[in-house]
Amino acid sequence: MSVKPLPRHLTPDAHNGAVLLMALLVTGMLALASLSFSSSVSGQIGVARNEASSLHSELAAQSALEYARRRLLLDPTWAGTGIQAIQLSDGTSFTVEREVGDVSNINPTEVSLTLEGSQYGKAFTRLQTTVEVQPGDPVRDKALSILGGRASGSNITVEGDILWVDAPGYLRDYRKGRNWVAAPFVPALIQFSRLNLFGKLWKCSNKIYGTPRRERKVDKEIHAPGWDMKSWLEPGKDRRIYKNIRQLKNLHLKQTAVVILKPGAELHLENVQLLGGLVVFLESDAHSHAKPRNKIILKGKCIIGKGENYLGILAPGCRLRTDNGKHKIFGVNLLHSIARMRRSLCDGLTVVLNDAQDIRDSTFRWDSNAAENPPEGIEFFGELPSVNMASLHEVYE
Repeated sequence: MSVKPLPRHLTPDAHNGAVLLMALLVTGMLALASLSFSSSVSGQIGVARNEASSLHSELAAQSALEYARRRLLLDPTWAGTGIQAIQLSDGTSFTVEREVGDVSNINPTEVSLTLEGSQYGKAFTRLQTTVEVQPGDPVRDKALSILGGRASGSNITVEGDILWVDAPGYLRDYRKGRNWVAAPFVPALIQFSRLNLFGKLWKCSNKIYGTPRRERKVDKEIHAPGWDMKSWLEPGKDRRIYKNIRQLKNLHLKQTAVVILKPGAELHLENVQLLGGLVVFLESDAHSHAKPRNKIILKGKCIIGKGENYLGILAPGCRLRTDNGKHKIFGVNLLHSIARMRRSLCDGLTVVLNDAQDIRDSTFRWDSNAAENPPEGIEFFGELPSVNMASLHEVYE
């Protein structure tokens, strides 16, 4: 085996030097590449952080929009958060500024808002929006409204909200030709025990009735529903008219039962199914706070309502009482008062113009379909409360 000699011009020392130089060159290139890669990664991380901060601030501004809509739904005159920001758990915060404009807790208004979201004071997103605020009728979105006088009972379940008028100056009555006028205040004495409330208790005073976390104060006028029942006196296939009767017993009727009573007369209903609802006629100019004109007494097992017209009992001049049995009423109910109610279900919405005493073992349930489709002959003040967005755009600075 022969070994070739090195070229004369490349000595062993020179060969080793060339290898070292090549190694240094390669190492330098790798170091430069590593620094470049590190710088690129750091830049990308910075960009990602900025984008994340911007996204968080944008989400905070969106949260401000939802927060503002909820606050305006509860109080159409809400003025915004002011300079005090609302802090969120993820380090973001937001403010809501309401621009100068119309303010009303009765009439619909257009509200301009400036919403600003930020994260740790580094990234900011500012939005401007216009929303249409419909204060609505606070009576229409409550399962049970008691508008005057005493209220008492026990073992009551309310699947929805309750409204009590317990302070003067809030209630307005309907008068034909004059619309809604100031109503007299009847001092309220409220005595309920074992009240299973799934919603909130709305009242006009600052008084606490035992459940502060579920109690809210109403800061706007409350309009008692009005009525105009003349159209129900016209014959039609969807109704059956009864004059001066005292009792309906074991009757199954798909149409609406329209009853005309003499002042002071009582109507006894026993084991009836009035699927089209019940109307007891009362002149539209009658005073809602006068003494009850008539009485309705339920016995046995009665089912009233459940028809497509969402009519339960339309009887603003009647005091309702149950003598025995178990009863179900579906749809919109407008009553003068309740004297005694046992084992009854009111599914829809129920408005009691005066007192509601001695209610036991009963359930009141709010139904949105009934609230959105009030039956013929009843006059609500307005629509259901709503806040609808008209425009939204981002402000660039």
